Amino acid sequence: RLHLRDRPLAFLILPVGIRGEVPEELRPAVTLSFLFSATFYPLSSYGVWGWVVQISPLYHGVALVRAACLGIATWGIPVHVAYLAALTVVGLTIAARRVDTLLCK
Repeated sequence: RLHLRDRPLAFLILPVGIRGEVPEELRPAVTLSFLFSATFYPLSSYGVWGWVVQISPLYHGVALVRAACLGIATWGIPVHVAYLAALTVVGLTIAARRVDTLLCK
C-alpha cells in the first residue's frame, strides 16, 4: 500500500508505468503537444492561433532550451520560468490530493 506521507514523490512514477513508456491513452495528447508548441515551426506560423501555442508548457520549455543553446538572455526567460513553476505547483498539488484520496484511504 502506497502512503503519500512516506513517499512524497512516488506519485510521479504512476503515469509513466514500470517500463518508462507513455501509456497508449496519452499518446495522442503527447503528439498534439509537440504539434502545438512551436517545437518544429516558429510561433509566427500559427497566425491568430499563436495564443493557443503559448498556453502549452512545452512551448515555454522549448523557449528556455532555445535561449540556453543560442546564448540569448531576454526578459522573457523569467516569464517562462515563472509559468512553468506555477504549473508545476498546481500540478503537484492536484496530483498529491488525488493520490492521497485514491491510495491512502
